[in-house]
Amino acid sequence: MEIRDLLRKNWNVQLQHILREGNMCVDHLAKKEATQNQPLVIHHDTPHDIHIQLLADAMGVETLRE
Repeated sequence: MEIRDLLRKNWNVQLQHILREGNMCVDHLAKKEATQNQPLVIHHDTPHDIHIQLLADAMGVETLRE
């Protein structure tokens, strides 16, 4: 199912674009998974290497664009 299919459903949906600097966890995971040869990676637990990013996101720390 694609995002467009989900948006056509009979429910209220709001999308908000967040720059990668606003969510270091997602940015880190996206970069990490981009190097994998698997089409889908499911994490059942928080990956150990994003604990620092989770703390920084929770504290509202912002980063500069590279």
